[in-house]
Amino acid sequence: MTIPKKFEHVDLDRLLRAEDRVQELVAVVKKVHPWSSLHYGLGATDIVKKLYLEWIPKYYGAGCEIQVLSPMTRGSLGTVSLNTMIQAAANPAATGKAQLQVGERVFRTGDRVIHRRNNYDLGVFNGDIGRIVAIDNAALTCTVSFFPTTARWNTSVTTSSNWTWPTPSRFTNPRAANSKP
Repeated sequence: MTIPKKFEHVDLDRLLRAEDRVQELVAVVKKVHPWSSLHYGLGATDIVKKLYLEWIPKYYGAGCEIQVLSPMTRGSLGTVSLNTMIQAAANPAATGKAQLQVGERVFRTGDRVIHRRNNYDLGVFNGDIGRIVAIDNAALTCTVSFFPTTARWNTSVTTSSNWTWPTPSRFTNPRAANSKP
């Protein structure tokens, strides 16, 4: 059997001894950047978890607001997988803690949520962030307390590139005919 030239650098013994996918990847890549998480044996999901639960709160304070953005919903780095992983670590199930399961999603008291549609009657808009404060399993409802905000930030990736935010209190759309910067 002949090894293709582009894989001649691979340490096959190290690859065979690898105990997980991170070690396999380190054995295959030619050079690992010194800042890479692979030096610490961490995969991408491990890094997201450590950033969310440890590193950002340590350096920016425990009360800082953290949002993890992902351009996809499926896969190990998709929103479904990341939300499940972060919820299990940051707000795990416990006796006495109310939770509501809708399909495969589980909502627990204390979970942070983001509103996805404008509701002018309630004064809640797309992108508003809140926390579940109560769950009623009999009525299949949950009560969410939304954080008061002084500025609205566009959370849609597709439309955010059209907007500029010179200050938090003033938004302008450069494509609008009569907008002033």
